[in-house]
Amino acid sequence: MPTKKTTKQTTKPVIKRKAIRIAYRLPYQTKKITTNDYNEAAYLFTHHQADLLEVSHGKNGKRVLVCMTYLNNIGGIETALLNLATTSKDENLCFVFNSHAENAEPLIMELARYQDVILDKENTLEYTGDIALIMSPIMTPVPFERIHVGKIYQFIHSEFTGLKSLECWKDLEWKPDEHIDEIATVSKTAQKGLKQEFGLDSVVVSNILTEPSQRPVFLSLTRSTLEKGIGRIAKMVEALDRAGKDYIWYICTSLDPYGDDARELAKSPHVAIIEPNIYNDSLLRAATYLVQLSTTESYCYSAHQAIKAGVPVIGTRIPEFEKLIKDGENGYLVSLDLSDLDIEKIFNEIPKFQAEPEEIDPNWQKLLKGEL
Repeated sequence: MPTKKTTKQTTKPVIKRKAIRIAYRLPYQTKKITTNDYNEAAYLFTHHQADLLEVSHGKNGKRVLVCMTYLNNIGGIETALLNLATTSKDENLCFVFNSHAENAEPLIMELARYQDVILDKENTLEYTGDIALIMSPIMTPVPFERIHVGKIYQFIHSEFTGLKSLECWKDLEWKPDEHIDEIATVSKTAQKGLKQEFGLDSVVVSNILTEPSQRPVFLSLTRSTLEKGIGRIAKMVEALDRAGKDYIWYICTSLDPYGDDARELAKSPHVAIIEPNIYNDSLLRAATYLVQLSTTESYCYSAHQAIKAGVPVIGTRIPEFEKLIKDGENGYLVSLDLSDLDIEKIFNEIPKFQAEPEEIDPNWQKLLKGEL
């Protein structure tokens, strides 16, 4: 058993930062590669082109290990980890994971943007620090013998009275490991359930809440046929990912799951493919941009709807869009080869304009009366 060391601290240490250092390994290779380029490492890892090993920000001060045996791609605990990382940028935290779910890579890289990260998939490393926060559920094995710190807290994110009312959890029992010094629960409800079911005391440490993200929302309402430019969308997505941009792109379309465009888009953690239906235009309310990168258009309903709703449009330099889009005023025009795609302007200079409802063409009345 490791000997615990406790240290008293009366003043908060000054956290000094050094250049970020990232270690990763390419698939089927044993050589470890190190880099200071966060964007490049994030692109490789989130696109499943490299295995992340470790991220270090070179901070000093009291080191806090945040340990979780298995990381899901999303969930309450995962949100708690991210909010802890982003609101404690000046603290010396290190997130330690032994395995993770498929598509958890974006979450890991968001944590790594602010804090140290260790991915110990072989379960062989020794973890050294001052404090450890065990975030793993109590049913998950924790390698306490390899955690060398002065104090260990077990966090409880569950309400055990409710859980044990379910058939699959009714026989659950728990006795804290001897290495655990204190138990923290995320709410009074969790605290009461822990006491009622296991007779254990705890201290409530509520989850951290943050403001909703202000990341840009791109939206495409389009068929995936050649003339609609789905290949250009895939190319633009790659450009944004390589630039390390934080965004979400909802693409409402039917893709051939085995097609090249679908495979390219599926590589990006920032893309969500939505099955098209007649109600997708409701998503315009949440969109920062409507993107339509067609080779040709005679009208383009989605672009006109976006302008009518006050949503700027990113479109290709084709005759119809050159009439509709006033570059820099209600959107941006880009060339068919995307050579003039200005990513920084798109993210930092979002056009704001007053929506002008379109009137129905009077020729419709003539047509419906047979007078046209």
